[in-house]
Amino acid sequence: MIEPFRPVVDLFVAKHMSLAGDELNPQDKAALVGLLNVDVGMPRGKMSVLSAIEHSIESLARIYDGGSEALLELPTLIGMEQHRLEC
Repeated sequence: MIEPFRPVVDLFVAKHMSLAGDELNPQDKAALVGLLNVDVGMPRGKMSVLSAIEHSIESLARIYDGGSEALLELPTLIGMEQHRLEC
């Protein structure tokens, strides 16, 4: 289930990571963890990667419970903006 989220990481790495070394520094690691807060498009609307993972897993569980494959909710890449909480 993580493969639909790979484009978020791939885009970030393509834009921000240097190929100078083989190891990630602490700042790189923190930035990669921060990708959990990037917005992606979902059938229910824009949400953070972390929320989208939860929704995708729940939709897969509904299919395993006998639901239609049409219930599967997968993300679409819409950019690299951090999710903003609505007040």
